[in-house]
Amino acid sequence: MYEPSHRREIRAKAEQARSDAASEQAGDWYTRTAYYALSAKAFDKWHFWVAVDELRYAAVCYRLAEAEKRCINRSEQAVLMIEDVLNGRLPERQVKHDGWTGLGYEYIGDFRMIADIEGADDAYGQALELFERVEQHGEPSPFGGPSPVYAWAAEEGSELSTRFIFRLIFPGRTIHQRA
Repeated sequence: MYEPSHRREIRAKAEQARSDAASEQAGDWYTRTAYYALSAKAFDKWHFWVAVDELRYAAVCYRLAEAEKRCINRSEQAVLMIEDVLNGRLPERQVKHDGWTGLGYEYIGDFRMIADIEGADDAYGQALELFERVEQHGEPSPFGGPSPVYAWAAEEGSELSTRFIFRLIFPGRTIHQRA
């Protein structure tokens, strides 16, 4: 049975292995965290994006450990999962659909870049085009909060994308902790 605290325990082992410079072992633990998140509720938005994000950490760790085949495997696995979601599992509303599709292509670009697979620039270009299209429809909220057009960017999944680099640089810390 899925227990969020168990996922956090597995992730803590990944973070510890990464801080100990045991990159391949860290990649294994991140992979387990991803699979565990998927076991909770397949295609539940939060667990799906957590799994994709964990596979991204795994791919980076395998790349650092020079375990190229494992890096490529995790990257291709994640791209297939994202493409499955992009093909029919997104919101109907066009702006939100474009935002989520852009995020999906951004992740695809990340995985292709990490694994040195062709097509990263194309994926990033598609993401940029979609984000620009979303931006063109945006207006500041009269109440000072985010516009409904940009509300998708504050949803889970998008937040994980922005934390990625920070967590690689500062393992074990949250973005809210001061240096």
